[in-house]
Amino acid sequence: MTDLRRAVVVPASETRAIGTGWQLLAWFAAIVLSWWGFQGRFADWSTDLALATLGWLLLGPIAWLLVRQRRRPAVSVAATSRSITAQDLSASLIIGGLAFALSVMTAIPQWSLPPAYHDEYSYLFQAETLLAGRFSWPSAAAFPELFDQMHVLNEGRMASRYYPGTGLWIAPWLAMGMPYLGHWIAGSLSAVLVYWVGRELSDRTVGWIAGIVFAAAPGPALFSNLLLAHHPTMLALLVFTFWFLRGMQRDGVGNGLIAGAALAAAMLCRPMTAAGFALPFGVWSLIRCGGAWRSGQTAVWRNIILGLGAPLVCGWGVMLTYNHDVTGNGFTSPYQVYTDLYTPRHVFGLNNGVRGDRHPGLKVLKTYDDWAENLTPSKAWENVLNRLIATAMFTVEMPLLLVTLILGIILWPRMPTGWKLVTASIVSLHALHWPYWFAGIFGWHYVFETAPLWCLMLGYVGRGLIRTWMSQDRVMLPFWAAGFLGLAWLGMYVDAGEAWASRWKKGIGVIAYSRQQYAVFHEILQRDVTQLPALVLVDGPHDGQQIDFVTNHAGLTSPILLGRFREGQTNFSAVAAAYSDRHLYRYHMQTQRVEMLR
Repeated sequence: MTDLRRAVVVPASETRAIGTGWQLLAWFAAIVLSWWGFQGRFADWSTDLALATLGWLLLGPIAWLLVRQRRRPAVSVAATSRSITAQDLSASLIIGGLAFALSVMTAIPQWSLPPAYHDEYSYLFQAETLLAGRFSWPSAAAFPELFDQMHVLNEGRMASRYYPGTGLWIAPWLAMGMPYLGHWIAGSLSAVLVYWVGRELSDRTVGWIAGIVFAAAPGPALFSNLLLAHHPTMLALLVFTFWFLRGMQRDGVGNGLIAGAALAAAMLCRPMTAAGFALPFGVWSLIRCGGAWRSGQTAVWRNIILGLGAPLVCGWGVMLTYNHDVTGNGFTSPYQVYTDLYTPRHVFGLNNGVRGDRHPGLKVLKTYDDWAENLTPSKAWENVLNRLIATAMFTVEMPLLLVTLILGIILWPRMPTGWKLVTASIVSLHALHWPYWFAGIFGWHYVFETAPLWCLMLGYVGRGLIRTWMSQDRVMLPFWAAGFLGLAWLGMYVDAGEAWASRWKKGIGVIAYSRQQYAVFHEILQRDVTQLPALVLVDGPHDGQQIDFVTNHAGLTSPILLGRFREGQTNFSAVAAAYSDRHLYRYHMQTQRVEMLR
């Protein structure tokens, strides 16, 4: 057991020295990257900030030369206590509180506005459906196509195209009237788990560094104010990671059951992300299971199979039931049916555009479908680079991420197994999304769940650098590194106008723009739709990339129902006769005018 534990974690007394040559390599690479930024090669990295970063990096040699004159005698470092202490509880409260506070601060400028993306309305439709005790609703009896909604399947049954885990997470908070609270809590708990994973793998130093960096990052705070699948998925995957790592050190079915249940929850939110994240852990489990089988250690492989396997089987049972209720086939997901019908170019794999054009769907949303570029290998690699840049921009800044990447590669052969699995998850999640045409919301949402892993790697590399410097009595270098991190945070949060724009503030603006468009629409309806109940037919483009005003509540029983007006297809008289219990209105999107039709 001791040997296994040593293979999984880094004992606190062990110093992973990072050679001077490798430090110089990472330092020089960061200088080159900052110089490129100063030359204006990165659109979202201001030249002034790049210049400030470059100047700070050039101070590194001065900090390097400041060595303590009187060396202290070597002091042995005791192993970190594995028991929970007041320090652990304090760290959890500070890190979790910081993440929660940043989510709330992000929400304040857009506090009373409706959701931003039509994906969010689909998840809300799903949450409302689950609160009603069902997976789907029957489509409207008359003219069901009136109520076609973005990312909601409407082919005999109405249901979100997405998997049910996210709606299940949103549902209780929606019932309380505070749907975003669940995402704020998920972000806060995720930050706390980053600390605990770092502590489990190494020690409290890594946990503190990784937890604070993640909690203070603007990207997670921005996404915590979008009702998307990322925050519940990330929380579930971090629970999986923590308990899987504990199970690696302590044989027993209990840890595996918790890890397996968390992975099943992540799968019910974002199946591909869960698979990519957990792939290295699964490979390790199979190898260990095979070894235990050959050596006759039946308890080991039984614990792995029962602990991880049983919850995943239950998760797949929920997924099959959901699919069958919505599509009539347990093995055909609403996501796949929606893609086939409406967005055939939005498929996984290379040449998605060519393949989609060869097999056009029956109800293609042309503008939205054509938005999907045809993916070539060069475009796929460009997306990988853009996702890495965006990850850096919204977590730890590009030079710091580059240093973490370079030193992480250098240290990888000497890493314990647990750290190798964490780094491999970053690689596998990027690799799995390599053949997908879209880089993602804010340039990275398909690999959003790598953000806590990058922060953990920064903690691991940072701890190694600090111990190396302190062993050489280079006492100023840790302070220089802290200044480097502080400069990254200034770049993400300080707003100095066009010369130095706050990335956090810019992200809020991007979200708020869409929210304001929806808010104006709802204000017009409240003002001009005076006869209730009403059916408002929205006359305008219905296949835009981001904003679509036909967003009904589940069950189609609201006082104001929204329908689609299709030029040359919608018969007002027939619609009026079919919905004689409602007053009929027409909303002209171009003029923002409401016209009463009867």
